[in-house]
Amino acid sequence: MFLHSRKWSFYVLLSFGIHFFILLLFTGNPWSQKQKEQIRLKEGISKDSPQLLYSLPLGLGANASPQNNSPLGSRTEREEIEEFQNALSYPELARMQGWEDECKFRVTVAENGGIESLVVVTPCQHPVFEREVRTKLESWKFDTARGKDLILPIRFKLYAGD
Repeated sequence: MFLHSRKWSFYVLLSFGIHFFILLLFTGNPWSQKQKEQIRLKEGISKDSPQLLYSLPLGLGANASPQNNSPLGSRTEREEIEEFQNALSYPELARMQGWEDECKFRVTVAENGGIESLVVVTPCQHPVFEREVRTKLESWKFDTARGKDLILPIRFKLYAGD
């Protein structure tokens, strides 16, 4: 007779409500229009190290030459810019928030390979990205671009899940 009582109906509804609430906690809000960002991992890449995507303009800087006349085995300005871009870390706060950004900087490289001056050409939307670039530039040494201006296009991009 317990199955036909009102108490049984109350407990079934209570159980259903609790399970539904737990389901919502694990799956997020099903009515939200915002999709969650996920990092698409490639083989050999750590989950904690999202890749940075970038593109280089045709002219790498004010004093850049269109052809590489350097001896075999030496790096070009393009390769140095790529190396710098790949050395950047994706800020943890930005990764957790799903932030992405594109910034562009013009740097004047000193004769010792350090940075003589830094000008923000296209500012980052989120200051955490600009801090990452500035922090990395403080200790960075360029080899082939000494005494030249370089344009550093930086793109912080998280891969969305397939």
